[in-house]
Amino acid sequence: INAEYMGHFLSVYFFSLQTMISLFVVSSVVALALAIMFTRPLPYALSPVPIEGFDVPVALEGLWAANDRLQSASRLAEGHVNQFETLFFDAGGRMYAGSPNGSIVQFSEDKQSVTEWAYVGGRPLVGAFDADGNVLVANVILGLQRVDAATRQVTILANRANGRPINFADDLVVAADGRVFFSDATHFHPKHTPETEEQWDILGASNAALINGHRTGRLLVWDPATLTTEVVLGNLFFANGVTLSKDEDFVVIAETFAFRLHRCWLQGARKGQCEIFANLTCFPDGVSTAPDGTFWVAHPSPPVASLQHLFASPALRSIVALLPKMLHPAPIKHGLISHLDRNGVVMETRHDPTGSTADFVTAATEHDGVLYLGSLHTKWVAAVAR
Repeated sequence: INAEYMGHFLSVYFFSLQTMISLFVVSSVVALALAIMFTRPLPYALSPVPIEGFDVPVALEGLWAANDRLQSASRLAEGHVNQFETLFFDAGGRMYAGSPNGSIVQFSEDKQSVTEWAYVGGRPLVGAFDADGNVLVANVILGLQRVDAATRQVTILANRANGRPINFADDLVVAADGRVFFSDATHFHPKHTPETEEQWDILGASNAALINGHRTGRLLVWDPATLTTEVVLGNLFFANGVTLSKDEDFVVIAETFAFRLHRCWLQGARKGQCEIFANLTCFPDGVSTAPDGTFWVAHPSPPVASLQHLFASPALRSIVALLPKMLHPAPIKHGLISHLDRNGVVMETRHDPTGSTADFVTAATEHDGVLYLGSLHTKWVAAVAR
């Protein structure tokens, strides 16, 4: 047998062996998924549809290249913080957050401890003060709420819009005229998981929206003059962070799983029109407006390469949904925020590539020259100079 023949034989042999191993692995995964499907109920309905209409980023490049600008952040209230998604402030500069136990908590003046300010039930994610000092709350479980500043009495302002329940109130912003713009992320309603620290399966419902590819997120507005809630923009692939421009001539909404922000005009010749404001390299979560009119965007994770394959295949997403959570694509431990100008152009990004100080950042709120970072992973609030 000559060397050329032997080389050809071995290449064919090993290619066949590799193919057999690949088929075995795929068959095993499918068999495991089917076994799981028939032995335990799925927490959320499974009916994946094609995901199309945008590119899926795969790497951090250019302005998105990793740096260490968040690694110097201070850790505030370490040990007293539990999955505070967003930080917000009253007129006097005191800081607040929503807690998994259903409370709005107030930070001490030195921001090193917290006390319960009001109990609202459900899972409050985001709050904001109105002109009268009342707190408006985006409560994932209960909808849009208002807490009276004097009595701490809680009122539900909206739990339905356009005939559909508000199943995942995610973020909000209060306009000068009292209107509240807020997001209803998806039609998937988080399950109650009292045995866990979070208590409500927020990430599970988020993953259900991703796996299924259903674009049921909405930007809503509640009007105090009419006490009604209207849809500003629908068909969003997980509606998330909401903010107003400095002049309140437009509102910005994050469409997380489509890697982009939308802008809806509230004034001027384009009033009532919505358009893509920015295409981003990473999933956008919270969006906030800086005092100078620029925008801060929080990103829970850099791009996850496997998502490109998941987005392309409803069948593959069906299999992944049936697997244990430990086998699901996971966010990368990494802190990341981006800074956009008034026109939606990315000016800079800031990172903690180790995830040791800032990790899974869900919001960046600027106050008195400091950025306060919310997170569903850390046990502290990361704070860094603007």
